[in-house]
Amino acid sequence: MFVTKDEIRRMVKQVITDDVNNDIVFIVANKGFGKYKLLKEINGYEYQKHVIITNGEQFHSASLVKNCLMHGIYEYLRRNNILDQRKSLRLLIKKRGKKLPISSRIAFDFHIKLTTDEIEDILKEFSITELIDIYREFTLDSPLVLFIRGTELSDSEKNFLCSLKTETGTIRFTYIIALRPDTAGINFIKSVTQKRNERIWICPLIPTIREKIGNRGIVNIPLITLNDVKDSDSYRDLKTEISSKDYYNPVFELVDHLLDSGINPSMIFTIASQEISRDDFDYINSLTIRLLHEPKASPYNDALVAHNGKFMWIDALGYYLFVNEGIEELLLEMQKFYFAFLIDTNKWKNVSSNSFSYAEIEPNRDERNRMNQFLKRMSQISGNPIIPEISRYTARLSDWIRVFSRPAMIDKVNITDIDSMVDELYSFCVGFSEINIEALQIISRETGRLGALDIGLLVTARKLQTNALLNSDEIMAINKLIASCFDAILRWNDITMANEVCEVLYLLQKNEMLDKYYIPEISNNHSMYKYLSKCMENKKLIIGEIVMGRKTIFISYTDADEKVVDVIDSYLSSCGYDVKRDIRNIGDYESIDEFMNEIRNQDFVVPVVSDTYLRRNNCMYEITQLLKDDNFTKRTLPVIISLPKTKDRTYSFFDPRYRIEIISFWENEAKTLKEAIEKLSLENKVELSMEYRRINNYSQDVSKFMNWFKSKLVGVIPSDTSASKRKQVALEIADKIDNIISGKQ
Repeated sequence: MFVTKDEIRRMVKQVITDDVNNDIVFIVANKGFGKYKLLKEINGYEYQKHVIITNGEQFHSASLVKNCLMHGIYEYLRRNNILDQRKSLRLLIKKRGKKLPISSRIAFDFHIKLTTDEIEDILKEFSITELIDIYREFTLDSPLVLFIRGTELSDSEKNFLCSLKTETGTIRFTYIIALRPDTAGINFIKSVTQKRNERIWICPLIPTIREKIGNRGIVNIPLITLNDVKDSDSYRDLKTEISSKDYYNPVFELVDHLLDSGINPSMIFTIASQEISRDDFDYINSLTIRLLHEPKASPYNDALVAHNGKFMWIDALGYYLFVNEGIEELLLEMQKFYFAFLIDTNKWKNVSSNSFSYAEIEPNRDERNRMNQFLKRMSQISGNPIIPEISRYTARLSDWIRVFSRPAMIDKVNITDIDSMVDELYSFCVGFSEINIEALQIISRETGRLGALDIGLLVTARKLQTNALLNSDEIMAINKLIASCFDAILRWNDITMANEVCEVLYLLQKNEMLDKYYIPEISNNHSMYKYLSKCMENKKLIIGEIVMGRKTIFISYTDADEKVVDVIDSYLSSCGYDVKRDIRNIGDYESIDEFMNEIRNQDFVVPVVSDTYLRRNNCMYEITQLLKDDNFTKRTLPVIISLPKTKDRTYSFFDPRYRIEIISFWENEAKTLKEAIEKLSLENKVELSMEYRRINNYSQDVSKFMNWFKSKLVGVIPSDTSASKRKQVALEIADKIDNIISGKQ
């Protein structure tokens, strides 16, 4: 399983000298093992003219691979430093579009020894691919070995290495990459091996065993207690805990035996010295053999006892991480399997009252018995030599699904047990998938508990935090979950869930996956709407751009009354209504006519009518549109601004004399326009004649409108009073409009 330094040296020398291009060698060991020193030792510091060996340390680009390539070009030039070679390199650079300044040309032609800084200055702008081409042409395909610290590679460089294809009969590049046995290193190796299945060597380096240390036969191994490395049921949490402490985890082969014997990893993983004495190594081996023949593990639950009487930790954490790589995927697939069963069972329950379709969907008795027996057997399994907890997890999850899937389970189980079942869901570390998300919504619906939805939001947020690409089914599942959560928030005024939903919405926007959600009930819960609006605002989200289906209110007004309308608009918007008005929404339509026609499609219309309003063409046009609606009287809530009193006008808004004044105004407007049209040529009269007919109709429409809203009037805003008084009355009228719409009045 592990290899020594001598074995790595022999193997790498063979790889370098073969006839294959783009070989990759991974050397895996922990910090302090001298991986990089080993790389330098591979060729024994021998000068081999036919092989260029680079590490790029003397170059300063952000790319390690580029540094190695520039180093290779420099090293070849240093070995073959004649004028023809320097000119050859200069021409290759010029051929690729880079013009060298006079100073660089002088350096190439006359400097006997070029510095690394001079070479880097003229090569640093080239890409990795361009540098490879320059190297090949300049060195006549001389073999190149690139020694790279894998921990310092960028994502783009890792992608480059993953894309390398093996070749024969061409230039020979060998990439030797030093990695640590941590998650990042494992994932990098995994990504490379998934792209190619040949010419990859993985060399885990075994720790050195010292034969003798001074006069002592025993080396004290550092003690790390579980107070320092917290134990956890969650592999993810454990890995995070260890990674945050930057522990290094050399691995011994004997750990395989310890785990195989059933000793829980929490008993044995820790940090040990990278090198131990032969006595300690032999003792650990003998202890392992003895344990293999014992009926159960050591009585100590947190350590093994060394023969010197001290607690000694076996350095097994690295192996434990390797063993557990993929465990989360395993658990996720298991969850999906069981939750899919739960979803199907729920479908059978829901159609049980429909006898015509139930027989087609429900499994027969034998099938149901087999399913139940399967769940029962799985709930009783035990024992797993590598990961003991996986058996207990499978048994618990099987038993949970079996209980939940029983017919009429919710009616037969008491409230305390239901609460316990939902709480137990947290212990299953549910992962993200569209199946799991759907199942959690079913569990919430069946139990009436919001905890299942909380879990769904939690796992969704974790998934989105990884910036993972989601498929259409997964995105659809998230959108359904959010819609269900909105319903729960509005029904139960759940502030905690509101915060969780806003966090998921923020992550969706960050990942460019944010959708719109149709939630018509949101207009009926003003307090939660205001809370959600503020919560989204803190996340740089706009609730009106996310939540659709709110009740719409169109405010018809003239700009002379804008301050009053602003008060009404602000109040109704804060209550959750989608308030539309031309200053904000007219840009959504291709023409004013299209916008005006859209007024008729709003849930409610609030005309704020003043003297100025009744004398404006656009406002009268809006009124004519309203009058065409069959439900006009049911969904229009008129407000008026009282007439300002003057010496010539002492009457009120609904006085017959004022109605005569407005009708006369529009009759005169029509008459004036008609006289002007009559003076035009026939071909220019058509469109203006339509405008005349519309204005001529205003005198009839305004009379009808004033007759109607006199009996339906919501309120009157005084014009001859202070601004603060007008604002107060406007707020009272807005509150009255809200009460009417919500059925409170």
